[in-house]
Order: sequence, then structure tokens, then C-alpha cells
Amino acid sequence: MALADNILGRVVTATAGRDKGKRLVITGIEGDEYVLLADGKRRKAQKPKRKKLRHVRFEPWRIDPALFGDNAADAHLRKALRALEGKQDTESEEG
Repeated sequence: MALADNILGRVVTATAGRDKGKRLVITGIEGDEYVLLADGKRRKAQKPKRKKLRHVRFEPWRIDPALFGDNAADAHLRKALRALEGKQDTESEEG
């Protein structure tokens, strides 16, 4: 259960498959190998993508997992991921 507490809400980038290069949020865990991912647009919080842990790259950001059970979870995910895209753009310009 400690693993679930550590990675729920973490932002990841898909490294394989159809979603390669897309930012997603971990909304759940299945077993030791799989995570459930959503972005609020293509992958809704109610029907997340199941992907192996080795096919994602962890990013340094985290989104509050308390938002996932809300009826507006998809809107929260889209808004948070959009804000992170803005942060990345300003970081890359500075560095």
C-alpha cells in the first residue's frame, strides 16, 4: 500500500505505445506491474489506460489524488496538465 501512496497522482510520460510522448496522471495501480493512467481528454478518469510501469517515465510533478473521485475529475486533470505544460515551456526557455 505504501507504493500506491507514493505514486498515485504522479505525472508520467508514456514511453511506448499509442500514447508515446503524452503526459498522463497515475489514477490507480493494478498488481505490481501495471498502473492506470488518465489525462482527462483521450483517457478519462472513469476509464483509464492500463499500462506497464516500465512503459512510463516519471516526471517531478504530482497532482492531488483527491480530485480523481470528483465528477469534474477530467476537467481537473486537463487543467493541471495544461498548467504543467506552461511550466515546462518556461523552464526550457530559461535553461
